[in-house]
Amino acid sequence: SHSFDLGKQLGQGSFGTVFRLKKHPNRCLKLVACSPAVNLDKEISSSSLHGEVSDCPWIVSIYEFGLIKQGRKDTKTHTSSSGLHKTYCAYNIMEVCRGGELFDAISNLAYTHDTKLTNTVCRRLIEALCTLEKTGIVHCDIKPENIMLAIGAPYVVDYTSVRIVDFGGAVMTGSISGTSTVAYRSPEQMRSPNIVTCKSDVFSMGLIFALILFYSADYKCIPGYSFFDQWMNATSEHEYMTARRQW
Repeated sequence: SHSFDLGKQLGQGSFGTVFRLKKHPNRCLKLVACSPAVNLDKEISSSSLHGEVSDCPWIVSIYEFGLIKQGRKDTKTHTSSSGLHKTYCAYNIMEVCRGGELFDAISNLAYTHDTKLTNTVCRRLIEALCTLEKTGIVHCDIKPENIMLAIGAPYVVDYTSVRIVDFGGAVMTGSISGTSTVAYRSPEQMRSPNIVTCKSDVFSMGLIFALILFYSADYKCIPGYSFFDQWMNATSEHEYMTARRQW
């Protein structure tokens, strides 16, 4: 029964695509189509968990989520665990963050030699993690690409206005880990069974803080920088673990 007036495509991930909504310029729509690799039940569950914490100012707001039918008639059928077919998509409507990813801000040296700015960002991200812990939710994929920045007045990036996004891998504490990125995984996410708690997100956030603090124009003068480089550019799990331990 839903009909969305889609605007510009804002981004695309492994499973989902994000569009701006023409009638609501400060909101965007994320669509995740059912496929053999996607469980729509899990998508709805993750959106529900996101909704429990979206009142936190440092977590992206989610306004609505659910299932809609796709318009294509020639789509091959794949069945998820709930019996839903590929003609359905999971969707959620969220706040638009126009300031880009935290990773880009770090790469552009936005926090270099600015202790006050760095402290503010780290404190706000810790506040977001405290909100997750209080509700028993583990994000499971904390990384700079999943932290967005908002636009302040007059239409410039506010490097302290952070938002944690992408709750697609979120689970309740004590559950098996959801989707995660190798470079920011906690040790328990490497184990089998990989049962996670809020400590897993704290570990990942600690790696981000290290990146904010050490990634600068002159960070190569810091002892161990070569291992830091190897860690951030690892192409396999073995390379990543070896470099991180050495660093």
